[in-house]
Amino acid sequence: MRYSRALFVTPSYPGRWFGGVRPPVGISYVEEFIAGHGVATDAIDLNAGYKKRHLLQKIRDFQPDIVGFTVMTYQYLNTYALISELRRLFPGVKTIVGGPHVSALESEVLEQCPDADYAVAGEGELPMRDLCLGAPLETIPGLHHRSNGDILSGPARVYVDDLDQLPFPRFRSYPLDRYTNEIEICTSRGCPHRCIFCSVPNHMGRPIRYRSARLVGDELDYFYQRGVRSFQIGDDNFLADRRRVMELFEHIAERDFEGAVLRCGQGIRADLI
Repeated sequence: MRYSRALFVTPSYPGRWFGGVRPPVGISYVEEFIAGHGVATDAIDLNAGYKKRHLLQKIRDFQPDIVGFTVMTYQYLNTYALISELRRLFPGVKTIVGGPHVSALESEVLEQCPDADYAVAGEGELPMRDLCLGAPLETIPGLHHRSNGDILSGPARVYVDDLDQLPFPRFRSYPLDRYTNEIEICTSRGCPHRCIFCSVPNHMGRPIRYRSARLVGDELDYFYQRGVRSFQIGDDNFLADRRRVMELFEHIAERDFEGAVLRCGQGIRADLI
């Protein structure tokens, strides 16, 4: 089965601020990637002032074949309830879940949420592309699915070694005026450490994989030309390779982003400063 129209949903998290300041990066990478493979896409962020009624209207207007949700463990039951409601209202639309909660529990998520059709553990770009383009389900790494009442799993998840093959998200599906004038930039993925409070190694893998300085500069330039002046570094362990950090900063300095501000509010280990 192929899916030609995909809608991506970032759920809201009442009582806790997980989003809404900046457009969501992870799920937008997946959207950008599959759009480049011919899949029509749209997205909605329920942290950006939208309500459930807006999501339902989006589904009626866009008429997706499949709806994808990113799931945090925090208030995950609210997301499950929303998926169940969509199944009742739109029985012909398939749903797929991904994100940190799914990466931690893998196929167990489909047991917890019987109305979800698919689950993706780890990075979602390649599995979502393969699913939408009709690859046999049992061949897709990281994908869990249903078959005749059973929950089946494809090969173990794989991580993208060459991050430069993934186009950075342009956030074309999001009204950027609903956010602060800041964009999150991810220059790498993964972290080799095993901090007990952090799920990153499980979700993004332990080997750190880097984007080239040139493509990071291109991303900054894309949004700089559109009036963005504040950028948040969203790496999992930005200072892991100091030589690479200096190379990146030297390249950015050559681009002359006058007035731009780079912030790094995460991914900084005290022993690497």
